[in-house]
Amino acid sequence: MVYSYIKTIVLFLFYLTYSKIYEYLLIWFSNKGILATIDRGYLYFADTIFCIPIIILYFIFFQKQTKPLLNGVNYKILILITLLAICFKTVENPITNINYIITNKTIKILDNPIDWSTFDLVLLFFNTVLIVPFTEELLFRRIALSYFSNSDLMPGLILSSILFALIHVDANINLLTSYKPIIMFFLGIITGLVYFKYGFIYSFIFHSTYNLLWCLLHLYRAEYLKILMNLNFGSIYWLIIFFSLGGLILLFRKLNLHFPLFLKKEC
Repeated sequence: MVYSYIKTIVLFLFYLTYSKIYEYLLIWFSNKGILATIDRGYLYFADTIFCIPIIILYFIFFQKQTKPLLNGVNYKILILITLLAICFKTVENPITNINYIITNKTIKILDNPIDWSTFDLVLLFFNTVLIVPFTEELLFRRIALSYFSNSDLMPGLILSSILFALIHVDANINLLTSYKPIIMFFLGIITGLVYFKYGFIYSFIFHSTYNLLWCLLHLYRAEYLKILMNLNFGSIYWLIIFFSLGGLILLFRKLNLHFPLFLKKEC
């Protein structure tokens, strides 16, 4: 079991080191003025360039040690997994807006929304909805959780979810006051449970749907903020959150996702 922890942490450190090297390279190119000459759309492709070597390394060194990524798709389960992601994204909303809720600050509407070209949107979708969640599922579910046996899957799930949360922490945020690590931790937990029960393709769909919702809220941020301002965190807002939480619980039961002391890989 200790060896499993060590391998998981080493995997995390490899990813962290690789990401820092890549980050410094981007900063170096930026300081040289090289990025200023590149179309903005190509910059959204930067994460894809970052992910490709990881995907290649997986298929070279790990694919033969694990079961096939795709084992057929049950479309009923796929729909339920998609609804699960929507409910989770809705339930997290009070956490992301906790500052407005507690302090009663006024929500500011963006005066000059970003003008997205079709090229920008295609690259943003390809990168954020497909490549990034695919890569993260390979690392933090497919590889990391393969290190743990059935008797210690729960601690393995918790560790991988903590590390998954840490890679989403920006260098300039305060861990004690930021909501993002908390959300990413629970995202990792749910995605891991989906992976244990149904396999890689379903955990990827859950993660991908979550990222798609993030993209939509990012693209239509002005409209999203107007809706929040109109709801004003009143009774209708909390009714939506309550029903989404109820939907989340019902979907957990429908999909048979549990938090027992001992999990079992069923795929």
